[in-house]
Amino acid sequence: MFSVLLPLGLFSPFDSVQQAISANLGSKTYRGDAVLVLINYEEASENNLKNIDVLPELLERISAVGPKQILIDHKASGPTNEREVAALEAALAKLPEKPALVVFAFPSGELPFSEIYSLTEPREQFDVTIPLPEIERHVVMVNSFSDTGFFGAPIEIAATIDSNAGPVPSTAQFLADHDEYLPPGLPTDQRYDVSTIPRFSAVEILSGEQGISQLTGKRVVISRTGVAYRDSVRSARDLSTHQAIIPILGAQTLLEGPPTSLGQLPAFIAAIIAAIAWTFLPRPYGRWVGLTAIVSLIFAPFFLESQLIYQRTADGLLFLLVLAAGRLRIRYKDALVDARDAAESKSWFLAQASHDLRQPIHAIGMLSARLGETDLAPSQKDLIRKIDRSVDGASRMFKSLLDIASLESGSLTPAMAPVSINEILAEVEETQGIAAERAGVELRMTPSEVVVMTDRALTVTLLQNLVSNSIKYATGKKVLIGVRRRGQTVSLCVYDRGEGISEKNVRKVSKEFFRVSARSPIEGSGLGLAIVDRLCKLMDLTFRIKSRTGRGTTALIEGIPITTDQERIVVPSQSTASPLLQGVKVLIVDDDIDTLRATEALVRQWGCEASSAASFPRSPQCDVIISDFDFGNGTTLADFRDTVGQLRQNGTNTIVVSGHAVSFVKQALGDATPIVLGKPLRPAELRSVLMADRMGARE
Repeated sequence: MFSVLLPLGLFSPFDSVQQAISANLGSKTYRGDAVLVLINYEEASENNLKNIDVLPELLERISAVGPKQILIDHKASGPTNEREVAALEAALAKLPEKPALVVFAFPSGELPFSEIYSLTEPREQFDVTIPLPEIERHVVMVNSFSDTGFFGAPIEIAATIDSNAGPVPSTAQFLADHDEYLPPGLPTDQRYDVSTIPRFSAVEILSGEQGISQLTGKRVVISRTGVAYRDSVRSARDLSTHQAIIPILGAQTLLEGPPTSLGQLPAFIAAIIAAIAWTFLPRPYGRWVGLTAIVSLIFAPFFLESQLIYQRTADGLLFLLVLAAGRLRIRYKDALVDARDAAESKSWFLAQASHDLRQPIHAIGMLSARLGETDLAPSQKDLIRKIDRSVDGASRMFKSLLDIASLESGSLTPAMAPVSINEILAEVEETQGIAAERAGVELRMTPSEVVVMTDRALTVTLLQNLVSNSIKYATGKKVLIGVRRRGQTVSLCVYDRGEGISEKNVRKVSKEFFRVSARSPIEGSGLGLAIVDRLCKLMDLTFRIKSRTGRGTTALIEGIPITTDQERIVVPSQSTASPLLQGVKVLIVDDDIDTLRATEALVRQWGCEASSAASFPRSPQCDVIISDFDFGNGTTLADFRDTVGQLRQNGTNTIVVSGHAVSFVKQALGDATPIVLGKPLRPAELRSVLMADRMGARE
């Protein structure tokens, strides 16, 4: 509603554009009785006609054929000495009717020149000057003081002015025989084709080359020509319309009209009424009223001006557009809030669902591993392998869901540290080797001694997702993991010889839940490449896919910075023999009884002495602790952060197995951060970490 405070007329250029368009929508042939006689003094000089001879002799020739009126728009190059003045005075005295002479009119007082053309009322006193006082008694003084818009429209008809010499009519009034007081602000009908206004050359008339019998009974306008910038004005139809044509059009408008000027107030009041209706009427009726008002203010002038009814709609239209913009902004903010709420709800649901479902999946994995190490028949072992495969698939999907939830919530923060490319490749090869073997894929690695600065866990996740995706769609083919060095950065590349991806699908593969094909023997959630794309953006890396149908696919992670820092994180080898776990005292802490019992039984099969607890103890007697993070009822491992740190100093490490994001757990535990593994966890991973912990204890 603040646009009410805007000054009316501030956006009048819009009205100029609107009326210029309206003027060009239709064309009218001029059928009035005015003619234009143009004096070109350069042409006269070429024909040996002196300035003194042109106007006096021209008046004498024209008056001889009996014109109806004569108007002299002769602003320059007039008589310059007494003899020339006397010749002009004699010619004027011979005319049967006084001709009109356009005089100069300026507002009296100290009005700045920049405000002369912004006057809206003729109540100021004007000073009028006539170039030659000697001829004043032989002419009728008229003025051409009018306003022209920025785009040539509207050109207002010159109004009657109050001057030091009394009321001075306008040129249009004189030509239209309009005797009443003419107010300002009446627009000229500019639809006339100015080329249809008859024109005569003064030089040709004087030389006898052009007859003047057609001037009988006509309104003759005598003007000069020759210099475009001085003799022409802007109009809606032509940017260089001769200035003497404007009073002719103004006179014809008065004769046909007179025109009606509504100004800007009616449109503005209509806009206010429409705005009130738009605000208070129920949807969608208020919106219909507002949009109808906007369309009406844009197009109504085109119909009204054909009836010589003019109005300025810019301010009213602006008012409604500001209101529309405000309402759109409010709707945009509401939609943004709804979208954020939906995104937060989705992230919460993904995190909660993946966390809650990871617990039973994790327990199933532990129980399956325990069952697989017992004496079973071959057919039963085959069933166990199928269960393990299904658990692995579900585990990958839940990890993907949790990664997406962490990315969307913004809780995932890269922990940059030096790490060897070979270590990343070794971890990926170990985790993806079984899946490659099942799919009949030959997985090859190109080793590299380069050390890079990156988040090891996130980079492994990136590469694992790319390799997993290639294994799915390159069954029975080769998959190569390579490293390219580009200056001070390296690129990780995954090449496969699968069916490839079409150009259309390449643009979609980074979207969540999009799968190129359903023919893969390995089921997936369609989240892998979406996670890669988001993680790359999080780590300021570039992810690109190049593929050709039938030729295979290349996936690249570019921009990993190289570092010379050799103090990198080294993960102990997981190939150490199982006797390392013989007699190791392991305490398992988890509030889920199934997970607790399954894990306890499993580590006992590995040779450990296992005990269990539903909550984290203050003074445990053990070599290593395998603990959940969330114990229920609002209690988490973060509440025992000091105890975890003290145990670590005393040589008892804590391995956290949690359904929460790894980064979230590490942030919650702070400096006391132990080894953190995500659920669902493969038994082989847990066994490997336990052996690595024992290796570190022996060293």
